[in-house]
Amino acid sequence: MLLRLRRSDHDANDEVVWHLGMPSYIERPDEWQLYAFDPTERPTVGHRSREWTAVHPTQIGVIRSMGKCLRDIAGGRVPR
Repeated sequence: MLLRLRRSDHDANDEVVWHLGMPSYIERPDEWQLYAFDPTERPTVGHRSREWTAVHPTQIGVIRSMGKCLRDIAGGRVPR
């Protein structure tokens, strides 16, 4: 199930071509996070304007959330 969701996350990324990190578990707030950024953005020291971090209580949920965000970005919408 997780591999299939990860694959759908990459399918959502086909149109925007962002770099995705690996889901990571953050113990203190008890949540999963997944980071993505646009590698075509002009680099500025210490700041990226085209980046997104999905947060969810479960690993599967954070992957689904990032997939939804990437589909929103590809459609020209701002993710919530």
